[in-house]
Amino acid sequence: MEEKFGFREVIVVEDRPSRSESEHISPLLGTTTLAYLDRILKDGDMVGVTLGLTLYNIVHADYTVDKAVQCCFVPVLGGVGETYAELHANRLAEEFARKFRSDFLPFYAPALFSDAGVLQGFKKEPSVRKVFSLFERLDVVLFSIGVPQGDYSTVLRMKYIDEKILKAFSEQGAVGDIGLQYFDINGSPQAFVSHNERVAGMTLADLRKVPRRIAVVAGEDKVKAVVGAVRGGYINTLITDASCAQALVNFNEEL
Repeated sequence: MEEKFGFREVIVVEDRPSRSESEHISPLLGTTTLAYLDRILKDGDMVGVTLGLTLYNIVHADYTVDKAVQCCFVPVLGGVGETYAELHANRLAEEFARKFRSDFLPFYAPALFSDAGVLQGFKKEPSVRKVFSLFERLDVVLFSIGVPQGDYSTVLRMKYIDEKILKAFSEQGAVGDIGLQYFDINGSPQAFVSHNERVAGMTLADLRKVPRRIAVVAGEDKVKAVVGAVRGGYINTLITDASCAQALVNFNEEL
């Protein structure tokens, strides 16, 4: 699969059921991801994290980091408010920093602005500009990939997008999103520019520049999202379960 899709590294774990509706992934996938981070992170690294249940499950997995890592976790997406605050990138960056006994930098901003012009003005503020400048210095970014369908959509839970808009995105060809940035099966975000440009966070173009881009996904329903992300250049490391891995191997369209 590494050769077929051009991944830098692929880690596949056996399928195991999640224990509750609050879990997007199995505990095994969570501990495997933490063990991988424990192996590859080094002092001085800047590590970006996005939002959502998958990352929440990872950071709360039953794994103990043996040695503190003097790195810095950075939320690559805004997120304020009381609704599902534990799933916001800010909170997750803080939790990862606590897990690895390292530092984190908060990013206090709405995840999604109502107007792209307002966001551009907001990005001129010195404290905000500092956070966005860090996106260009990231060594690692950890994320999951959302799909515009499903009962456990983080964006629906957090009310960033309603079902009507999500259905429209799907009809326009959206297969997935990374940090609320949508793309199609070829990895193109073009059809979703009017939405993506209102997201206070790392762009997909910036994501491509990060040396190690780690996607954690589970289930065969994520296969098109992973393929689109590969075609867009958004992933070079994949941590997944056997169901998703087999679906990728069986995927018929040529990259």
